[in-house]
Amino acid sequence: MDWSRDASTGLVLPASAKPSTPAGSRASVAQMLRDDLTQLLTDISHDKVGHAMAVAGGQTHWRAVFTKEYGACWNGNRAQCDIAADTMFRVLTGLWRTKYPGERASAFLDSVQIATPLSEREQEEEIENAWQVDIASSDASMERSYYGAARTRKGRDIFSSAWQRPQKA
Repeated sequence: MDWSRDASTGLVLPASAKPSTPAGSRASVAQMLRDDLTQLLTDISHDKVGHAMAVAGGQTHWRAVFTKEYGACWNGNRAQCDIAADTMFRVLTGLWRTKYPGERASAFLDSVQIATPLSEREQEEEIENAWQVDIASSDASMERSYYGAARTRKGRDIFSSAWQRPQKA
């Protein structure tokens, strides 16, 4: 099957699914919506974590997210959008059952640790604790000239009470 990126929509679809109607017509907009929903189903079904999130969230949550993203495509007709959301959820649930028989989506999500980015405070603390200074002088020399002993100091231990940590400008 020949797959290519459609320049007008940015979707990666088979050549047979590309719109053949004139741009801007009602039929072309409907075809672009179908293409977008096909791409959504393809993307979700190829990402196990995303697929599990969609299925484990439940039909009500899926409908809320779907309506928020695609609600305007039905000219304000909420019933048609809800029907499309419910149909897509049933398709996603059926795909989950056929691809992963006997495995519950919520159980899979419980077993997966999804990395979240560190907050600014956590990132600064991680950087601060990563400092390492090797003091390579002898203990006698260190006692004579400096406060402390010859050893490796790490993280917050570097900034002892003998001197202050440099302040940010």
